[in-house]
Amino acid sequence: AATGMTGGASQSRRNSRASRKSSRAHILAKNLAGAVDRSACVVGMPGHRAPTRSSAWTREVSVAQIAELEVAKSAHAGADLAVRNVDDFKEFLARRYGSLFAAWQFLLDPMAKGQIFFMEFSERVRGIG
Repeated sequence: AATGMTGGASQSRRNSRASRKSSRAHILAKNLAGAVDRSACVVGMPGHRAPTRSSAWTREVSVAQIAELEVAKSAHAGADLAVRNVDDFKEFLARRYGSLFAAWQFLLDPMAKGQIFFMEFSERVRGIG
Protein backbone atom coordinates (compact mmCIF):
# COMPACT_ATOMS: atom_id res chain seq x y z
CA ALA A 1 0.00 0.00 0.00
CA ALA A 2 2.87 2.36 0.78
CA THR A 3 4.38 1.91 -2.68
CA GLY A 4 1.08 2.73 -4.32
CA MET A 5 0.89 6.01 -2.41
CA THR A 6 4.39 7.04 -3.41
CA GLY A 7 3.72 6.23 -7.00
CA GLY A 8 0.57 8.33 -6.92
CA ALA A 9 2.39 11.23 -5.25
CA SER A 10 5.20 11.16 -7.79
CA GLN A 11 2.66 11.01 -10.63
CA SER A 12 0.92 14.02 -9.11
CA ARG A 13 4.26 15.91 -8.95
CA ARG A 14 5.00 15.06 -12.57
CA ASN A 15 1.57 16.33 -13.63
CA SER A 16 2.11 19.52 -11.62
CA ARG A 17 5.52 20.12 -13.26
CA ALA A 18 4.08 19.46 -16.69
CA SER A 19 1.27 21.96 -16.14
CA ARG A 20 3.77 24.60 -14.91
CA LYS A 21 5.94 24.03 -17.98
CA SER A 22 2.85 24.23 -20.15
CA SER A 23 1.74 27.52 -18.58
CA ARG A 24 5.28 28.97 -18.95
CA ALA A 25 5.29 27.96 -22.59
CA HIS A 26 1.86 29.56 -23.05
CA ILE A 27 3.05 32.84 -21.48
CA LEU A 28 6.20 32.78 -23.61
CA ALA A 29 4.12 32.19 -26.74
CA LYS A 30 1.86 35.13 -25.83
CA ASN A 31 4.90 37.36 -25.28
CA LEU A 32 6.42 36.36 -28.59
CA ALA A 33 3.14 36.89 -30.38
CA GLY A 34 2.88 40.40 -28.93
CA ALA A 35 -0.26 39.63 -26.95
CA VAL A 36 1.23 41.11 -23.77
CA ASP A 37 1.42 44.89 -23.39
CA ARG A 38 5.16 45.65 -23.31
CA SER A 39 4.66 49.17 -21.92
CA ALA A 40 3.83 47.55 -18.58
CA CYS A 41 7.36 46.11 -18.48
CA VAL A 42 8.84 49.61 -18.17
CA VAL A 43 6.97 50.32 -14.96
CA GLY A 44 6.86 46.78 -13.66
CA MET A 45 4.35 44.03 -13.68
CA PRO A 46 0.83 44.79 -14.91
CA GLY A 47 -1.27 46.13 -12.07
CA HIS A 48 1.66 47.65 -10.18
CA ARG A 49 1.84 51.35 -9.49
CA ALA A 50 3.91 53.93 -11.37
CA PRO A 51 7.52 54.64 -10.34
CA THR A 52 8.16 57.05 -7.49
CA ARG A 53 10.02 60.34 -7.95
CA SER A 54 13.04 58.74 -6.32
CA SER A 55 13.12 55.77 -8.68
CA ALA A 56 12.53 58.04 -11.69
CA TRP A 57 15.46 60.25 -10.58
CA THR A 58 17.65 57.17 -10.08
CA ARG A 59 16.78 56.00 -13.58
CA GLU A 60 17.63 59.44 -15.05
CA VAL A 61 20.96 59.55 -13.24
CA SER A 62 21.77 56.02 -14.39
CA VAL A 63 21.01 56.85 -18.00
CA ALA A 64 23.21 59.98 -17.77
CA GLN A 65 26.07 58.01 -16.20
CA ILE A 66 25.84 55.32 -18.86
CA ALA A 67 25.98 58.00 -21.57
CA GLU A 68 29.06 59.59 -19.92
CA LEU A 69 30.71 56.18 -19.71
CA GLU A 70 30.10 55.55 -23.41
CA VAL A 71 31.65 58.94 -24.29
CA ALA A 72 34.68 58.17 -22.12
CA LYS A 73 35.05 54.72 -23.68
CA SER A 74 34.94 56.11 -27.20
CA ALA A 75 37.45 58.85 -26.31
CA HIS A 76 39.78 56.27 -24.77
CA ALA A 77 39.43 53.96 -27.79
CA GLY A 78 40.37 56.83 -30.10
CA ALA A 79 43.38 57.89 -28.05
CA ASP A 80 46.81 56.81 -29.19
CA LEU A 81 48.19 54.90 -26.22
CA ALA A 82 50.96 53.06 -28.05
CA VAL A 83 54.49 53.25 -26.71
CA ARG A 84 56.80 53.43 -29.68
CA ASN A 85 60.22 54.00 -28.10
CA VAL A 86 62.12 54.25 -24.81
CA ASP A 87 61.20 57.90 -24.25
CA ASP A 88 57.49 57.15 -24.72
CA PHE A 89 57.83 54.25 -22.29
CA LYS A 90 59.48 56.50 -19.68
CA GLU A 91 56.74 59.12 -20.12
CA PHE A 92 54.09 56.43 -19.74
CA LEU A 93 55.65 55.12 -16.52
CA ALA A 94 56.03 58.65 -15.12
CA ARG A 95 52.36 59.43 -15.86
CA ARG A 96 51.16 56.12 -14.46
CA TYR A 97 53.29 55.97 -11.31
CA GLY A 98 54.20 59.62 -10.72
CA SER A 99 57.93 59.18 -11.37
CA LEU A 100 60.34 56.69 -12.87
CA PHE A 101 61.65 55.88 -9.39
CA ALA A 102 58.15 54.99 -8.20
CA ALA A 103 57.61 52.84 -11.30
CA TRP A 104 60.88 51.02 -10.61
CA GLN A 105 60.00 50.56 -6.94
CA PHE A 106 56.39 49.40 -7.32
CA LEU A 107 56.26 47.79 -10.75
CA LEU A 108 59.62 46.58 -11.85
CA ASP A 109 61.52 45.81 -8.62
CA PRO A 110 59.00 45.35 -5.79
CA MET A 111 61.36 43.00 -3.90
CA ALA A 112 64.14 45.67 -3.90
CA LYS A 113 66.74 43.37 -5.43
CA GLY A 114 68.28 46.19 -7.45
CA GLN A 115 68.06 44.27 -10.70
CA ILE A 116 65.46 42.62 -12.91
CA PHE A 117 65.77 39.90 -15.51
CA PHE A 118 64.33 40.31 -18.97
CA MET A 119 61.61 37.71 -18.44
CA GLU A 120 60.41 39.47 -15.24
CA PHE A 121 60.52 42.82 -17.02
CA SER A 122 58.47 41.46 -19.93
CA GLU A 123 55.85 39.89 -17.66
CA ARG A 124 55.42 43.02 -15.56
CA VAL A 125 55.21 45.37 -18.52
CA ARG A 126 52.73 43.05 -20.20
CA GLY A 127 50.72 43.08 -16.95
CA ILE A 128 50.16 46.87 -17.07
CA GLY A 129 48.88 46.83 -20.61
